[in-house]
Amino acid sequence: MASLLFTPLVAAVISTVFGIRLTGAFHEDGLADSCDGLGGGLTRERTLTIMKGSRLGTYGVLGLVSALLIKISLLASMPSSVAIVALIIAHTASRLLCISLLALLPYGG
Repeated sequence: MASLLFTPLVAAVISTVFGIRLTGAFHEDGLADSCDGLGGGLTRERTLTIMKGSRLGTYGVLGLVSALLIKISLLASMPSSVAIVALIIAHTASRLLCISLLALLPYGG
């Protein structure tokens, strides 16, 4: 809907912010934790400790900013109809992947 009023770039930013707000930044938090843990942890134990921590590190910030810039750039470059379908598929697939990983893999902690 934002693409009706704004440029594609602004519409992509609004869509991304809305998605983050709607999900409580669930995936963004996980991505940042993963980047911090994998970037800063030299051992399995240290990696898991970093991922469980509440602080955001350099690797997490860089991973999160990079992912958001890529997402916004890709959405802005797509025609509106394609972007809408891409968002629906991406949001659905990300939730299904998350649920399937929880069901299939043992707890890492």
